[in-house]
Amino acid sequence: MKQKAWIALLIALIAITIAQTWSPSERPNAEGVESTIELATFNSVAKSLFGMSQILLDQREKLLGFGFSENDIERLSFDKILSQFLSMQQSMPVTEAQKASTGLIFARAIMLGHIEAKAQVSTLPTKLEKVGDTNPQFQAILRALYIEKAAQPISEEEFKRALPPELEAAPWISSLLKSDLISSGALNCCAELPAKVRVDAKKAATIFILAVSLATLLGALGVISLLTFLLIAAFQDLNFRYEPNLKDAQPFLEQFVLYFIALNLVFILVGSVATQENTLQYNLFGILSLFVIALWPTIRGYTIGELASALGIKVRSFWQLIGDIIAGPLTFVSAWAPFIMFSALYSLLLTALGTSPAQGSHPIVPVLLDRNQAEAITLLTLLAVVIVPIQEELMFRGALYSWLRSKNSRMLSIFLCGFIFAVVHPQGPIGVLPLTLIGMLLAFLREWRGTLLPCILLHMCINGGIFLVMWGLRG
Repeated sequence: MKQKAWIALLIALIAITIAQTWSPSERPNAEGVESTIELATFNSVAKSLFGMSQILLDQREKLLGFGFSENDIERLSFDKILSQFLSMQQSMPVTEAQKASTGLIFARAIMLGHIEAKAQVSTLPTKLEKVGDTNPQFQAILRALYIEKAAQPISEEEFKRALPPELEAAPWISSLLKSDLISSGALNCCAELPAKVRVDAKKAATIFILAVSLATLLGALGVISLLTFLLIAAFQDLNFRYEPNLKDAQPFLEQFVLYFIALNLVFILVGSVATQENTLQYNLFGILSLFVIALWPTIRGYTIGELASALGIKVRSFWQLIGDIIAGPLTFVSAWAPFIMFSALYSLLLTALGTSPAQGSHPIVPVLLDRNQAEAITLLTLLAVVIVPIQEELMFRGALYSWLRSKNSRMLSIFLCGFIFAVVHPQGPIGVLPLTLIGMLLAFLREWRGTLLPCILLHMCINGGIFLVMWGLRG
């Protein structure tokens, strides 16, 4: 086949992929995803605040010894901080996501009830009616426990049946409610649960404090690194190490097109033969088999050494290897703060335009937040954090970028590589802009360092960071 035919085939494949992955039927329900993320976030925030208050109580005598007054400690208490947090949220209008699920309103009711905010809790039945809740049994439990202070005896089975399925995304808050029922004498089981709820919250608070401290440190290091890089780039030429001197670029175009065809075939075959229980295992096997396509240029006349050099996986010197190992994670740290700010502004813009940012979420997000999918999440982590970054970098920043760079300028190649990377991902049109920027950053790193190793490590850091956040939201 001539090169023009391969290009036409690539364009057709991209169009087919967009039609499939951007289809509304293939997209997760945006309102459901947004509601689940909001509830999981609220669960994590409430758990951490509660844990901090417990740590303060444990250290009360020491704090008094350091000159803190009882009023100072009271102002830092869980009740005060969470009451202010909840009051602020209560004043906000009900979003479409909250209308789609009452889990967040139920979670607020439990937290408000726990800190004895009776007036606020008593308004919640009216709010629940407005969003169409039909769980009177659960509302009755909340009223009896938190408003009337006369919780009726209930068995553990009755409690499980009454617990709204929406609260699966808020496991700690559900445990807190169960703990309050046990403490009131209404539920006669699990005597150790109240203590466990406190211990889990203190662990969450400790992890949160350490995570914030680490993020702050890395953010500061990243800003310094970014400013240093920009200053160097402003006053002297960057030493770009990529060498676009392929003896024949077409095999790499063919390699990328064949990868795309094989990837779609894997998804089609898995969808037709796999069951819900083994879909991920089949996907894992199929995606691993695609690594064979990396050898395609050897069939078209390249030696293994030439292929390794062209794809950027050949180690040129020990010190460059060390530099590449450092460059990937350091780029992640440097881009962290700017990308967080961009994401916040982009989300605000989408919201102002009447579009939910959750519409750009990856289809695996609901699986990551599902607490009944532990085995699936382990496989997804292996795929997304290790296997997929290696494979995508080989194909996008290896094969595709090598072909693009042989035909175009540096900047156009970086943009095209980033744009193609974005549009074939399943996040839909909302995800194109942020994913293009990520793809361009990865392509720039390939051009600058000349090898794939820093790109692979940066890709792993990005996916790993997202998965860490998802794991944290699971409670």
